[in-house]
Amino acid sequence: MDVDLPGLRAFVAAAELMHFGRAAQRMFLTQQALSKRVRRLEDALGTPLFERTTRRVSLTDAGRRFLPLAREALSAFDTAVESVRESRERLRVDVYDERFSPMRIVRDLIERDPGLRIEPGMRQGFALALPALLNGEIDAAFGQVRDLPGPWPPELAQRLVHVEPMHAFVGADHPSRPAGRCVRTSCARRASPCPTRAAPPRPAPT
Repeated sequence: MDVDLPGLRAFVAAAELMHFGRAAQRMFLTQQALSKRVRRLEDALGTPLFERTTRRVSLTDAGRRFLPLAREALSAFDTAVESVRESRERLRVDVYDERFSPMRIVRDLIERDPGLRIEPGMRQGFALALPALLNGEIDAAFGQVRDLPGPWPPELAQRLVHVEPMHAFVGADHPSRPAGRCVRTSCARRASPCPTRAAPPRPAPT
């Protein structure tokens, strides 16, 4: 059978937490997506790894035997990948974001430091980039923490690097229009904020 790495990672997370919902949060997946990965792995192995009831989840005998070997397999794979990668001088960065273009920030960094080597990637969302950060597949990612389906992983560091300028579009009769400025409280119910993609990136606050 082909190696099912996503299934292995989903199984290990669920086995360690004994809870599919918390395991899904750890991997930034929906519970349904994690369950499908585990089920696909079970189908490939030809045996159930979990005993599931409406109240609890537990490992089967096969699951208990498989867990330490699955951990070893994932560790061996991650070590093998690291052994053939170029040196850590190449910074692996996920540059996908729905609201602004992190490539502007990356381009500015390269202009300031031409010797900086960056390997950009796009995983279609911050929630999909975090598992890659946790697994060591990438070194950094851009996104908004408030968009994540679960809590921020304590083993990862975060910092504010960019503030996206916003415009508020209001009607002609809006109270803020004559003043030429929009107070946040007065715009909250009637304005439609939009990011200004043409604006240059601002330096990170210190």
